[in-house]
Amino acid sequence: MDRLERPLVNLPLLLDPSSYVPDTVDLTDDALARQYWLTCFEEALDGVVKRAVASQPESMDAVERAEKFRQKYWGKLQTLRHQPFAYGTLTVRSLLDTREHCLNEFNFPDPYSKVKQKENGLALKCFQSVTRSLDSLGWEERQLALVKGLLAGNVFDWGAKAVSDVLESDPQFGFEEAKRKLQERPWLVDSYTKWLQRLKITVE
Repeated sequence: MDRLERPLVNLPLLLDPSSYVPDTVDLTDDALARQYWLTCFEEALDGVVKRAVASQPESMDAVERAEKFRQKYWGKLQTLRHQPFAYGTLTVRSLLDTREHCLNEFNFPDPYSKVKQKENGLALKCFQSVTRSLDSLGWEERQLALVKGLLAGNVFDWGAKAVSDVLESDPQFGFEEAKRKLQERPWLVDSYTKWLQRLKITVE
């Protein structure tokens, strides 16, 4: 599950790449988190299958291959419910990597390619108005607006069932709508104030 065939390099901003662990939760140790994430990936599976088929409208066997992908990945998820160590380290990242591996196995290299193209086009249309709005703000207000923009942008995760349900049911749901749906601070994990103070020192 941890094997990747593409060459990768360390993020240059990491202070110590050798000690950096990108995973926040070890699902082999945390049973509640393991059940939660396995259920999330199970519930998202129908949407992934649907997108895989839609990504190859000219293919005669896309439906058949997508169904084989479903069976393969579902089987792996069920194995992990009973044997968390079956494929080595178990994390959210490894679940995503395994899903990608299974998609590639059945010739679906990027089931979200058409969605990405569409959303990139919409994003480019908004770009100038967003940057003008940011430029009109004072320095400190702009930092909060930037962070809220990052959080809003992160909403567009088609792999999350709750998000994909919203995006499927409301095609007009966009960046501004996502920003309006953000919770007010303090957020569940909220280090914004500390980050802002560090940023001020750097700027000064």
